[in-house]
Amino acid sequence: TNGLKFNGGADIYGLIYGDQATWDEVGAGNGSINGALIVRGNYCANANADYNYRGDLLKNIRGLTGTMARIPGSWKDF
Repeated sequence: TNGLKFNGGADIYGLIYGDQATWDEVGAGNGSINGALIVRGNYCANANADYNYRGDLLKNIRGLTGTMARIPGSWKDF
């Protein structure tokens, strides 16, 4: 299966996006997501992870990545 897979005590900061995700308890320690996790499909957690929505981190990401704009004729898919 395709998708995100987290193991053990990972501490993640920021925005995470995926079609599906699993978090398996491997090794010692609990993990955490600080920011936001967006999953389009299934999410399965077999670990004691902490989920902390952090709007301040998401604002920083938005401000630091620049802006996007559509430019006609700039994309070719061949």
